[in-house]
Parts: sequence; C-alpha cells; structure tokens
Amino acid sequence: MRQPVWIALPTAFVAVPIAYYCLLQSRLSNPSVVVLGFMLNLAATYWTPCKDYTVFMLIQGSVANSILLRYIEAAMLPRHVQRKWTFLEMIEFWINSDNQVVQRFRDESKSKGKRAVSVRMGRAVTHAERGFSFYLSYAINIAWNIVVHTFARTWFMKYPYRGESWFLWPINLDSALQQVMFAVLMYSNLQLSYLLLKVPLTLIFGLPLAEWFVSPFISTSLRDFWSHRWNMRIKTTLHTIAFVPTMNYLQPNSSKSASYLRPQDVAAFSTFLVSALYHEIAVLQFCPGYPLGGSSTFFMIQGALCLLQIHIQRLTGYGITWGKGYMYSALGWFMTLSVLLFTSPMFALSFSGPITTSHLIPEQLVTFFERII
Repeated sequence: MRQPVWIALPTAFVAVPIAYYCLLQSRLSNPSVVVLGFMLNLAATYWTPCKDYTVFMLIQGSVANSILLRYIEAAMLPRHVQRKWTFLEMIEFWINSDNQVVQRFRDESKSKGKRAVSVRMGRAVTHAERGFSFYLSYAINIAWNIVVHTFARTWFMKYPYRGESWFLWPINLDSALQQVMFAVLMYSNLQLSYLLLKVPLTLIFGLPLAEWFVSPFISTSLRDFWSHRWNMRIKTTLHTIAFVPTMNYLQPNSSKSASYLRPQDVAAFSTFLVSALYHEIAVLQFCPGYPLGGSSTFFMIQGALCLLQIHIQRLTGYGITWGKGYMYSALGWFMTLSVLLFTSPMFALSFSGPITTSHLIPEQLVTFFERII
C-alpha cells in the first residue's frame, strides 16, 4: 500500500534518524548496528512506499542508498566514538562524512602514531561565514540548476534516450549530443538534490557546509576529476571504507623495494571496485529491469585509466617536471572529457530510465522549453 507524502516523509527523515541514533547509543557491536540500520532503512523505504513518485525517489536516493554508505563509514570508527555523538553531530556526519568528535578522534590517533580510520571532509563553510554573498550565490545556483535540469529533461521528452552500445563513436554526432545532454541532466539532478535537501539541513541546524562538487567539468585529468572535483562526499566515504582499510592492510605487508603496483595504487583501485558495487546496487534499487554490469564496468575502466595515468606520469614526469602550463591544461581537459564521453554510454544504459523521466521539473518551464526545442 502506497503512503501519502505526510506519512512517508516523516517516516524517512524523522523516524529513521531517531531510531538509528538509538542504535548508536546502544551497547550493540558495529556489525549489529550496520545490519539493523540496513533493515531499518529498507523497511522505511520499501514497506511504506510513497504515492508521489518524486518524493519516493528522493527517499530512496537519500535514505535507502546514500545513508546506507554512511552506516558502513560510521562502522569504521570505534563504538565509543559513535556514542559521543549528539543527534546533530550524527546528522552532520550523514551530510559531511565528518563532525567534531570524529575530528578529535582522528587528531588524537595521529598524535599517537596510530593508523588512520577516516579522512577529513575538506573545505567547509561554517554557519558564521555565511553572509549575503553566500545566500545570493545559493539562490542563483538553485535557479540555474532548475533551468538547466528542465531544459535537459524537456529535451529527452522530445528525443527519448536510445542506448545502442557501451561506447560512444565520435562520428555519430546525434549520440554524442545525447550523451552530453544526459551528463547535463544527471549533474543538475545531483546538484538539485544537494541544494534542495542537504544545504537546507545545514542551514536549519547551523552545521558546516562542505563542498560536494568542485567545477568537475574543468578537470584536466581523470584523477583530478574523480579525486578532487566529482561528488566529494561520496568520494570521502569511499576513501574511508575502501582506500584507508586497504592501505592499512597492505602497508605493513608491502616490500620496501620498488614494485610496479604500490599499496596506494591497489588501494586507489579498491575505491573504484567498491564504487562499482555501490552503483550496481543502485541499479537494482532504482532501475529494475535495466541491464546490470554497465555501471560497474564503467567505474572499473575509470580506475584502470587513473592507475595508467599515475604510471605514465611516474615514468615520463609529465605533469610533474614538465607538461605544465595553459596549453597542456587545455589538452588534458580535452582528453579527460573525451574519455568520459566515450565511456559514458555504459553508465547511461543502466540509469537512463529514472534520470531522463524524473518529475522534479516545474510545468511552466517545461511548456516554455517545449516551444523552443
């Protein structure tokens, strides 16, 4: 039975956080908290589905998908650290993958020479630093992304997405334009979920606001794109649950002699493997009936190409001792976007359905763009 919005939203965004906070304050072990948290989220999203499709997808994306990663990330921390959290610090951890308690524990562990268990959230804007320019930029960003999202969505209403192969052939200009519009729609979709859900939470509770995207489409390399610009909160989570444990396991067992694959190379590739698994689970959640394997192959290829870039730079010195400047940056930008565009169809095949048919669009803008497209 599908529930009305007034039941589904409080269940997902009030009852679930309160119940999970009770689990954190309990004496249960980390595995038990993770398993019960998983069951809690699945119950909240699948046993009480919402009548409104947009709200249902919002709940699935934020509660049944992203927050499940936060459960695993929190499990990387000792239970005594989690029990120190206030309710607001738990919400801050869900939004930013960090809070003051975690920062103090990380600093204490570092001072004692212990292995790292998590990474910092990066640059963040505190509540006190938000002035008129911040709120003006925030309003402009929302308006711009709504317009861009609506334009791209209206485009796919007129020209439905056609997945024909796992790779993009440059001579097919129609397919190239289709992939560009899909990238624009997906990026604006993610931006709006961030701007309309997570940013307001930080404003309401006075929490720091960490960056999620850092101008990803000006990246000058694949490593720059995935490590420093694209979806930084998920990147931080994957770094904590995959990169750090792999490094902690491999470093004591690695030989001091030079080898082709260093521990950090294996650890970096492990984050792409976990990301591949995460996105395959997302396909099963959001895109039942769509082909599996495409998104996981996409991320494994990206990981392999990032490792290739590291080894080429190490062997040739490109980008380290030479290959710097505007001309090389422009060349790197062109090659990065070309590779992403060439491999993007394998990702789009799995996610094109929900993304190109989402309902997060004002009808007036749809009518306007239908007249000009």
